[in-house]
Amino acid sequence: LAIIERMRHAGDDHDPNIRAAARGAEREVATSDVRRRIRSGDRWLFDRALRCAVLNTRGRERCKTLLVGAIHDGRLRMRELGRRLAVRTDDGRPDDLWYVTLDEFADYRRDPGAFARVVAERRAVRDRLLELEPPFTFDGVLSPVDTWRRRDAPAGPTVAVGSVLTGLAGCPGVVRGRARIVLDPSDPGDLGPGDVLVAPLTDPSWTPLFVPVEAVVVDVGGQMSHAVIVSRELGLPCIVAVTGATTSIPDGALVEVDGAAGTVTVVEGPDPTRS
Repeated sequence: LAIIERMRHAGDDHDPNIRAAARGAEREVATSDVRRRIRSGDRWLFDRALRCAVLNTRGRERCKTLLVGAIHDGRLRMRELGRRLAVRTDDGRPDDLWYVTLDEFADYRRDPGAFARVVAERRAVRDRLLELEPPFTFDGVLSPVDTWRRRDAPAGPTVAVGSVLTGLAGCPGVVRGRARIVLDPSDPGDLGPGDVLVAPLTDPSWTPLFVPVEAVVVDVGGQMSHAVIVSRELGLPCIVAVTGATTSIPDGALVEVDGAAGTVTVVEGPDPTRS
């Protein structure tokens, strides 16, 4: 609901349908321009390649949609099963089921109470791990858990006014807006028009937050990542792989995003009148 609330603040100029129509018109103009530059005998090859690219892009996103839908359906069924099993014990919880392995499930279904200690121990381990930041990458052997950084550890110093952060160009355009650091799509704060969404990474659950903003900056991502695809559809300047953007850009700072150059410039500090 918090995500939907953020969409409500978007003006008509941020309407996805209007933006999609505008992008479609731009695409037709660009396609015609490129086609005119190609020798008449080779245009069939361009037309075929373009059709294949369109079909591949649609198919790629459709596969993701179907996969997410299937996972969601399975999750709903497992949650209901967990609820039914939980009522059979005095202090059972619907999510106790998540802490049981597949090999243990048959025994757990017969007697959920017998797994109370095991479930409690595994829940405690998970709760502890949720407080830590695992390495983003590792080669062969994962570093010991006791070396992982705590998520609530004080962040390092933010960059100064005038600093320029660089990443990979995702979608062209130059805009200025207030940086809004969002770490969880379910808690977008007061993100809205005039803002630049700065996120660690994005997936389909973040898509509604793209609607009201002016640009998108992401810590991690590539040329075909979710943030880039959605930004192109909406015509938003986008930069990905801006390492440390969520920790180094001051929340509320005025930034200039150059999507083609792949740069984020801190123009001025946070607005003290907006918390």
